[in-house]
Amino acid sequence: MGTCLGEQAYKFEKDDKKISFVLTAELLLPAVKFAIFQSIPGLPNYNEYANIVLSIIMLILIIPTINIVFKRSGQIAIMSFFILTIFILFNLFIFPQNSINIKAHLFRIYFVSYICFVLAMSLRDYKIFLSYLYRASFIIIISGFFMLASTSIIGVVGKAQTEYNMSLSYYMLIPTLTMLLIYYQKKQTRSIFFFFLGLIIILVMGSRGPILCILAFSLIYNLKHIRLVISELFLNFSYIILGIILALNWKKTILWLLNVFSRFNIHSRTLQSLLIDKIDFYAGRGNIANKILGIISEKPIFGIGFLGNLTSHNIIIETLLFFGVIIGSILLILLTYVIIKSLLYKNNKELSFLIIIFFSYALPDALLNLTIWGKDMFWIYMGLTVCVIRNQVKNKYTSTPSMN
Repeated sequence: MGTCLGEQAYKFEKDDKKISFVLTAELLLPAVKFAIFQSIPGLPNYNEYANIVLSIIMLILIIPTINIVFKRSGQIAIMSFFILTIFILFNLFIFPQNSINIKAHLFRIYFVSYICFVLAMSLRDYKIFLSYLYRASFIIIISGFFMLASTSIIGVVGKAQTEYNMSLSYYMLIPTLTMLLIYYQKKQTRSIFFFFLGLIIILVMGSRGPILCILAFSLIYNLKHIRLVISELFLNFSYIILGIILALNWKKTILWLLNVFSRFNIHSRTLQSLLIDKIDFYAGRGNIANKILGIISEKPIFGIGFLGNLTSHNIIIETLLFFGVIIGSILLILLTYVIIKSLLYKNNKELSFLIIIFFSYALPDALLNLTIWGKDMFWIYMGLTVCVIRNQVKNKYTSTPSMN
């Protein structure tokens, strides 16, 4: 009996490792490929071929997890697949003018968003996924530093490439948040070092969105997991004092950083914007929003259909635009409910940590950037919210006393 249970536990752990490996590879492989291709002259010419190779690798990695998904989440996986397919076919029939955008996003919707969603909701041992994420974070941050060094210090590409690179900053975000989480939990010097290294890369070459994500993560984590331990309270108080000092002398701090970076031929657009008070997290998208709101007012009932317009840069406006005010509002209320439910969840520590990490990436990204359809991290977060709801339902029924 004990041997049988041991074999089951081993198989269970092995299955979680397979799922965690695929989800981590979805983060790791594109980030490393991007850093290498941006660092070595001539390689960007082969970017499309590299993307095809990465897609094939990911499909090969996904195949062994299909059986696991069906065993653990088969009903939800099949139901969500059919709902998604019927939804897309319905939109192709009712809104044929959207067919070009839908077909262009079809591969990523099924093989990125849908796969990430069903894999994430099939996780059971969240500690394994967190450990895989932690190990991958070192590789990604080192790759980002390699790109920064090769494009500025070594001078492979030149300083024009070190002023702004939105893709790199978002690739750095999950690893940087993971390092900050591990530091909060274990107070490792190595973790805080790699956190600051990731933060520097984001500040130097990144957009403003990831900075907002890091602030959101830090705020949510500390509100949710603050511990009344004297040593930690003293440490947090020290950070607050340091933060106040830097805030009071923020212009001197930014000038010092810009001076240090300039010695290495690095020019940070974000720091320069901060210095002249031109930082704008919405990045002038107000005009776009006004145009989209005008379209919504013209077609408030049914909207313009799925993927009819990809310029919204905001999940709220986009949902109302695609589905109309009534259905769009219902979907947004449901999404808000799921978000609140996931952020309040505490029953499983590792799942709670993963929720904060992926929420801190997913929501600011969904509010500031292009459509969530075809993306990975947002749908990993949505898959994790399914885990939260499933665990809460399971706990509710197991804790309810039977009536005899």
